[in-house]
Amino acid sequence: MLTISRVMRILTTVSAAFSIFLALFFVAVCRLNAAAPAPDDINVQARLVWGSNDQKPKEPDYKEVDPKLAETLRKVLKWKNYYECSRTNMNVALNQTKRVRVSAKCEFEMTYLGGSRAQTKLLGKGTVVDQRTQQISYEPLILGGPDKNDTAWFVIITKTKSP
Repeated sequence: MLTISRVMRILTTVSAAFSIFLALFFVAVCRLNAAAPAPDDINVQARLVWGSNDQKPKEPDYKEVDPKLAETLRKVLKWKNYYECSRTNMNVALNQTKRVRVSAKCEFEMTYLGGSRAQTKLLGKGTVVDQRTQQISYEPLILGGPDKNDTAWFVIITKTKSP
Protein backbone atom coordinates (compact mmCIF):
# COMPACT_ATOMS: atom_id res chain seq x y z
CA MET A 1 0.00 0.00 0.00
CA LEU A 2 1.15 3.51 -0.81
CA THR A 3 1.39 5.76 2.20
CA ILE A 4 2.23 9.43 2.42
CA SER A 5 5.57 8.71 4.06
CA ARG A 6 6.46 6.25 1.29
CA VAL A 7 5.50 8.78 -1.43
CA MET A 8 7.65 11.40 0.33
CA ARG A 9 10.65 9.01 0.38
CA ILE A 10 10.20 8.29 -3.35
CA LEU A 11 9.95 11.98 -4.18
CA THR A 12 13.04 12.75 -2.07
CA THR A 13 15.01 10.01 -3.87
CA VAL A 14 13.86 11.18 -7.30
CA SER A 15 14.60 14.81 -6.39
CA ALA A 16 18.11 13.90 -5.17
CA ALA A 17 18.80 11.85 -8.30
CA PHE A 18 17.55 14.69 -10.52
CA SER A 19 19.73 17.20 -8.63
CA ILE A 20 22.79 14.98 -9.12
CA PHE A 21 21.94 14.64 -12.83
CA LEU A 22 21.65 18.42 -13.20
CA ALA A 23 24.96 18.99 -11.38
CA LEU A 24 26.78 16.46 -13.59
CA PHE A 25 25.21 17.94 -16.72
CA PHE A 26 26.30 21.45 -15.68
CA VAL A 27 29.88 20.28 -15.04
CA ALA A 28 30.00 18.55 -18.43
CA VAL A 29 28.75 21.65 -20.26
CA CYS A 30 31.26 23.87 -18.47
CA ARG A 31 34.12 21.53 -19.36
CA LEU A 32 33.05 21.47 -23.02
CA ASN A 33 32.97 25.27 -23.13
CA ALA A 34 36.36 25.58 -21.41
CA ALA A 35 37.91 23.09 -23.81
CA ALA A 36 36.51 24.79 -26.91
CA PRO A 37 39.35 25.72 -29.24
CA ALA A 38 40.12 29.30 -30.20
CA PRO A 39 38.71 30.34 -33.56
CA ASP A 40 40.89 29.50 -36.53
CA ASP A 41 40.46 32.99 -37.92
CA ILE A 42 39.49 36.54 -37.04
CA ASN A 43 37.48 39.16 -38.92
CA VAL A 44 38.55 42.77 -38.59
CA GLN A 45 37.74 46.12 -40.10
CA ALA A 46 40.49 48.65 -40.84
CA ARG A 47 39.40 52.27 -41.26
CA LEU A 48 41.82 54.94 -42.43
CA VAL A 49 41.01 58.17 -40.59
CA TRP A 50 42.54 61.62 -40.98
CA GLY A 51 42.66 63.93 -37.95
CA SER A 52 42.77 67.71 -38.30
CA ASN A 53 41.72 70.96 -36.65
CA ASP A 54 40.73 72.29 -40.07
CA GLN A 55 37.32 71.95 -41.63
CA LYS A 56 36.47 69.15 -44.05
CA PRO A 57 39.27 68.47 -46.55
CA LYS A 58 38.76 69.02 -50.26
CA GLU A 59 38.64 65.28 -51.01
CA PRO A 60 34.97 64.60 -51.77
CA ASP A 61 35.00 60.96 -50.58
CA TYR A 62 36.18 61.80 -47.02
CA LYS A 63 33.29 61.48 -44.55
CA GLU A 64 33.10 62.57 -40.92
CA VAL A 65 33.44 59.59 -38.59
CA ASP A 66 30.37 58.70 -36.53
CA PRO A 67 29.85 60.94 -33.47
CA LYS A 68 30.60 58.19 -30.92
CA LEU A 69 33.98 57.39 -32.50
CA ALA A 70 34.78 61.12 -32.89
CA GLU A 71 34.15 61.63 -29.16
CA THR A 72 36.38 58.65 -28.30
CA LEU A 73 39.16 60.03 -30.50
CA ARG A 74 38.85 63.55 -29.05
CA LYS A 75 39.36 62.13 -25.54
CA VAL A 76 42.75 60.64 -26.41
CA LEU A 77 43.98 62.73 -29.35
CA LYS A 78 44.35 66.46 -29.90
CA TRP A 79 42.38 67.06 -33.09
CA LYS A 80 38.82 68.38 -33.31
CA ASN A 81 37.81 66.81 -36.65
CA TYR A 82 38.14 63.22 -37.88
CA TYR A 83 37.37 62.05 -41.41
CA GLU A 84 37.14 58.49 -42.69
CA CYS A 85 39.16 58.09 -45.89
CA SER A 86 38.65 54.38 -46.52
CA ARG A 87 37.30 51.20 -44.95
CA THR A 88 38.50 47.63 -45.52
CA ASN A 89 37.26 44.34 -44.08
CA MET A 90 39.61 41.39 -43.84
CA ASN A 91 39.71 37.83 -42.55
CA VAL A 92 43.01 36.50 -41.20
CA ALA A 93 43.56 32.79 -40.54
CA LEU A 94 45.38 31.51 -37.46
CA ASN A 95 49.17 31.99 -37.75
CA GLN A 96 48.76 33.71 -41.12
CA THR A 97 49.68 37.24 -42.16
CA LYS A 98 47.56 39.45 -44.37
CA ARG A 99 48.40 42.91 -45.72
CA VAL A 100 45.88 45.35 -47.17
CA ARG A 101 46.36 48.71 -48.83
CA VAL A 102 44.16 51.32 -47.18
CA SER A 103 45.40 54.22 -49.33
CA ALA A 104 48.00 54.96 -52.00
CA LYS A 105 50.59 55.56 -49.25
CA CYS A 106 49.35 53.42 -46.36
CA GLU A 107 49.19 49.66 -45.71
CA PHE A 108 48.01 47.63 -42.73
CA GLU A 109 49.40 44.18 -41.92
CA MET A 110 48.13 41.71 -39.35
CA THR A 111 49.25 38.29 -38.15
CA TYR A 112 46.58 36.42 -36.17
CA LEU A 113 48.16 34.64 -33.18
CA GLY A 114 44.95 33.08 -31.81
CA GLY A 115 42.72 33.90 -28.89
CA SER A 116 41.98 37.37 -30.36
CA ARG A 117 45.70 38.27 -30.10
CA ALA A 118 47.39 39.68 -33.16
CA GLN A 119 50.58 41.36 -34.28
CA THR A 120 49.75 44.52 -36.21
CA LYS A 121 51.89 46.75 -38.41
CA LEU A 122 51.06 50.08 -39.94
CA LEU A 123 53.18 51.12 -42.90
CA GLY A 124 53.36 54.60 -44.37
CA LYS A 125 55.19 54.95 -47.69
CA GLY A 126 56.65 51.46 -47.14
CA THR A 127 58.10 52.24 -43.69
CA VAL A 128 56.79 50.70 -40.45
CA VAL A 129 55.16 53.55 -38.51
CA ASP A 130 53.52 51.55 -35.70
CA GLN A 131 53.86 47.91 -34.65
CA ARG A 132 52.12 46.14 -31.74
CA THR A 133 51.10 42.75 -30.40
CA GLN A 134 47.87 42.83 -28.42
CA GLN A 135 44.22 41.80 -28.11
CA ILE A 136 41.89 42.75 -30.94
CA SER A 137 38.38 43.49 -29.68
CA TYR A 138 35.18 45.25 -30.64
CA GLU A 139 36.65 48.42 -29.10
CA PRO A 140 38.81 50.48 -31.47
CA LEU A 141 42.56 49.91 -31.61
CA ILE A 142 44.21 53.07 -32.96
CA LEU A 143 47.45 52.90 -34.93
CA GLY A 144 48.75 56.12 -36.37
CA GLY A 145 51.39 58.48 -37.58
CA PRO A 146 51.97 62.19 -38.17
CA ASP A 147 51.23 64.07 -41.37
CA LYS A 148 52.04 67.56 -42.60
CA ASN A 149 50.44 70.80 -41.33
CA ASP A 150 49.73 69.56 -37.79
CA THR A 151 47.47 66.72 -38.96
CA ALA A 152 47.69 62.97 -38.52
CA TRP A 153 46.34 59.78 -40.01
CA PHE A 154 45.22 56.68 -38.16
CA VAL A 155 44.12 53.19 -38.95
CA ILE A 156 41.41 52.12 -36.54
CA ILE A 157 41.10 48.37 -36.15
CA THR A 158 38.01 46.68 -34.73
CA LYS A 159 37.01 43.05 -34.53
CA THR A 160 33.87 42.28 -36.54
CA LYS A 161 31.38 39.46 -36.49
CA SER A 162 31.84 36.55 -38.87
CA PRO A 163 30.00 37.05 -42.15
